Amino acid sequence: MNKFKEAALSKKTGKAELITLIIYTVGIVIIGLFHEVWFDEAQAWQIARCASLKEMIFEIPHYEGHPPLWYLILAVFAKNGAPPVFTLKAVNTVISAASIAVLLYKSPFPKIIRCGLPFTYFLFYRYGVNTRPYSIMMLAIFLAAFFYKERNEHPWKYILSLTLLCLSSAYGIIIAGGLCLVWTFEIFSEYIKKHSFKGVFKDKRAYSLAFILVIAVGLILLILPADDVYYDGVLKVTSIIKKILNYEFWNKLLDTPLDSWSTKFINSKVPAAAALLFGAVSWIILISIVHANKKLTTLLVPYLTTIVFWGIKYMGPHHLGISAIFHIFIFWIILSENGNIVLPDYFNKIHSSLKSNMVKKASALLGVVLCLMPFYYSVAASVLEIKKYYGNGEFAEFIKEHHIEDAKLMLMWERKIR
Repeated sequence: MNKFKEAALSKKTGKAELITLIIYTVGIVIIGLFHEVWFDEAQAWQIARCASLKEMIFEIPHYEGHPPLWYLILAVFAKNGAPPVFTLKAVNTVISAASIAVLLYKSPFPKIIRCGLPFTYFLFYRYGVNTRPYSIMMLAIFLAAFFYKERNEHPWKYILSLTLLCLSSAYGIIIAGGLCLVWTFEIFSEYIKKHSFKGVFKDKRAYSLAFILVIAVGLILLILPADDVYYDGVLKVTSIIKKILNYEFWNKLLDTPLDSWSTKFINSKVPAAAALLFGAVSWIILISIVHANKKLTTLLVPYLTTIVFWGIKYMGPHHLGISAIFHIFIFWIILSENGNIVLPDYFNKIHSSLKSNMVKKASALLGVVLCLMPFYYSVAASVLEIKKYYGNGEFAEFIKEHHIEDAKLMLMWERKIR
């Protein structure tokens, strides 16, 4: 038992990491064989195959809402006649496996956590099996976490990782912007303490930040919605205030940290008031731990900005994975700098105040259930992928069975108007 515990908590890499990477890669390949490409996955391929380079960079992002990197990667294959479904899954598998390799071999987490995280719902199914640019986002955040510790000595490695994050997604721009804002404040604080600002003009960190600022502004201009775009509407002051006063906004704000790992189980299975309470408690725990480790602004500036944007604009269930991988980023950089995670004093006080063995066991059981939740959803999603059709899969089989592939079919895409 002691040998197992020692191995599980070890931070040394070895055979376990290699076996984990192989199982992860083989796993997403096998589940991917059953995965029916969703409409937005197929649309990205169609854009890559049919659109010109000019359209992919300067026109289509105004309608898609994301930077063009994903289309440009796919275009290398799509414009050269590569098979669409196979290539989509192959490209995503390579990027996802590379992300997990960085997590396994470069993160400071204990072995049991390093080898467990790849099989959680978002890292395995949503960003591994599903073929979307979020796999690039995962890779970028893990690289940024790895280079974070030496960002002041080697700023370009960190900045280029954040640049990749910007190129991966509109939400990546928000997170990278928040991290850069915090870093800029830290740099200026250094010069304020020195009572000299002349050095900032010779500081390579300032030049790297200027570089990513130019990239980010350019990307924002590329993805600004066109006047005739089909989406939820313009962000006016009145609409923003209305959304902030809405229950759904506070539901997303409070429940996001816990939902990132319970995958909306708490939010969907318990009464609304209880879900908000659970969410508020999760925020208190998260903030207190990060504050005890002196990374509160690094957490709150990018994280809160992203969640607020979700609340007033748009958020899908798959976006919760961004929150999950950002949690990994935060605890990664804490462990890299400190070597351990400091727990707030009230943790020990609460633990010592629990006199009843039944209460202690119940608390431990609750912790185990929460830890197992993302693995359960990963397995459940994979099983459903194998056993059932998604969306119009049955309709596609009907078309093939009756040999009406060339017929003109009238379809309707329902949309909920808010």
